[in-house]
Amino acid sequence: MSGTSLDGLDLCLSEFWEEDGGWRYRIEDARTESYSNEWLLKLKNSFALSGTELCRLDRDYGHYLGRTSNAFLAGRNVDLISSHGHTVFHRPDLRFTLQIGHGGAIHAEAGCMVVNDFRSEDVALGGQGAPLVPVGDALLFSKYDGCLNLGGFSNLSWKTKNNERRAGDIVPVNLVFSHLVSPLGLDYDAGGELGLKGKVQPTLLTKLHELPMMQRNFPRSFGREDLEREVIPLLNSENESIFDALATCREWMAMGISDAINKNKISSCLLSGGGSYNTGLVESIRAKTDCRLEVGSSQEIEFKEALIFGFLGLLRVLGRENVWKEVTGASESGSRGSIWGNF
Repeated sequence: MSGTSLDGLDLCLSEFWEEDGGWRYRIEDARTESYSNEWLLKLKNSFALSGTELCRLDRDYGHYLGRTSNAFLAGRNVDLISSHGHTVFHRPDLRFTLQIGHGGAIHAEAGCMVVNDFRSEDVALGGQGAPLVPVGDALLFSKYDGCLNLGGFSNLSWKTKNNERRAGDIVPVNLVFSHLVSPLGLDYDAGGELGLKGKVQPTLLTKLHELPMMQRNFPRSFGREDLEREVIPLLNSENESIFDALATCREWMAMGISDAINKNKISSCLLSGGGSYNTGLVESIRAKTDCRLEVGSSQEIEFKEALIFGFLGLLRVLGRENVWKEVTGASESGSRGSIWGNF
């Protein structure tokens, strides 16, 4: 799994089995492989490449994923590698999405079955192609009413009173914080401490709430394009200190997330993703809801999405549904993903 924040490649070696009518899992090993400066630049600038250059990067990155997987596995045998890839474009409104890291190239390096490209078919069927994690939330973390991931974007999934699943992206999180602290030479606001030094600015807060992307109905998903088209220009145009901008964005995020939790009557929620380490944000959310928010273990915080994409790959190979139309808005549910090699 490679997230939009480009903080590295998450590798998660997991085992799944069915027991007592439900799915169980065990994480055998997990780590985040930091990107070299060369790969950071390649992935960060991938959206600006020509068609030929992007095709080449897709294959090169696939070979990189395969070699990195081999080094991580260190001779341990696996049944399959499931790869989310790295998102370059995500425009479900135009019926396309692109996650690079070619499955054939991964298979050529690793030699085992590979499942990738989970989103394209759903988008072709009119869906958002996201979020896909809610299937794993429902089948692996069913003891919680909801699951909240605080990554580059925050996404929430929850059980309805009819025991159906609903989900969607709520508000940008880590990508916004990283943008704001970059002039200080920092990658992120550790623990949200810098934001706690600032004051919420009501005018900016109102403008953030009124952004067009925030008016979309569920199911909805956000991409880098939304951030660069709406959020960053607004933040750059406001004459606020870094501390005040951080504090205001924290309030914006907490209000959006808590509103979604309260509106959908979620009583218990598992938190994961790097934003779970932002104590200021987590406490701001807690102050606005009666929902029991439980921060996951370090493995759940850092590797839950990679774990679940492994699970989605397994469901694909078994021919079982791994994408639900009620979550993405597609015309039908199905077993999605491209398969390379033999099981």
